[in-house]
Amino acid sequence: MPLTPIMNIGIRPREIPIEVTLACNLSCYYCFNKNVKLGNKGLSTKNIMKIINKIHDAGINVVRFTGGEPLIRKDIFHLLEYAKSKNLYVILNTNGVLIDKNNIEYIKRNVDNVLITFNGWDADQEKKISGNKLAFKKKIDAIKLLKKCGIKPIRCGTIATKKNIQNLAKFFEIVRDLEVDEWEMFRPIPSKTCPHSIDNQDVKRLVEKLLIFKKEYENCYITNAIPFCSYEPEKIRQVATGAKFDDGHVRIVVGADGHAKPSYFLTEDLGDVLKKDITSCWNNDFAKKIRSLQMVSKICKRCIYLKRCKGGSRFIAKFVNGSYAAMDPLARPEIYKNLLFSPVTC
Repeated sequence: MPLTPIMNIGIRPREIPIEVTLACNLSCYYCFNKNVKLGNKGLSTKNIMKIINKIHDAGINVVRFTGGEPLIRKDIFHLLEYAKSKNLYVILNTNGVLIDKNNIEYIKRNVDNVLITFNGWDADQEKKISGNKLAFKKKIDAIKLLKKCGIKPIRCGTIATKKNIQNLAKFFEIVRDLEVDEWEMFRPIPSKTCPHSIDNQDVKRLVEKLLIFKKEYENCYITNAIPFCSYEPEKIRQVATGAKFDDGHVRIVVGADGHAKPSYFLTEDLGDVLKKDITSCWNNDFAKKIRSLQMVSKICKRCIYLKRCKGGSRFIAKFVNGSYAAMDPLARPEIYKNLLFSPVTC
């Protein structure tokens, strides 16, 4: 796997994603930001530049521009260029629809790594998901443009909904034929407007399909938090990077209001980045409890996979079961107990 397991309790995060806008040109029904309301107009150009300065001054090397759709901002290329002027490694999260021949050179000069959301396996399915009948073609065209310009890595991200899991082979054929550098699966994040997620049978189908795909295309993974005991733990270990990108383990997110939070959807306030330095937000008491794995169930603390799995998603545990210390609803330690615990802890 390209990403090694780590429990990061250090003095600074590895990267800082900035939600430069919550607005989007698509309207995907499952998006966790879809119905978030922002009381002001969001971060100004000046304030984003100030945050970039703080990232640089804190000794953090990676900044990620995300949203919403970052390319909606009229000043986005100025901001990307400013981040590069600080010698930062720049990641762009985008739906890809606005990438075209008019802006590809700006992206080539100022972006090191592009993640394009890819949630419909054809034009009809993309339209049902995002409301845009041209989105599928534009995403394909964007990937081809990025590849032609030599941008690497180009990554695609797919929400592992029930329907997408059923049709995963169709996605696989597309990303393989496009020679995308990495294909990432994201467990759906429940919200008040879209509370239903996937179940353990869905996890089984997803894992078994990815194991088959990996024989031909190595770089496909589940990259957000999923309990390793939601199916056969060793099989999940082969296709999942673990939970480090969720809940604030290796990064904290600057929201569109300027406040730091552990992840895109775990919105505990870690402090106003415009008023505080990033390391003090990183070392907020709540954030340290998350990273030190204090907020996992007692059973999870005994598990041999804990450093990778981290008990699954703390956000989903709280959303479904009412507590950050509760068990992730997909966890099934009672079924796999002989595989999860060493003889010393049994």
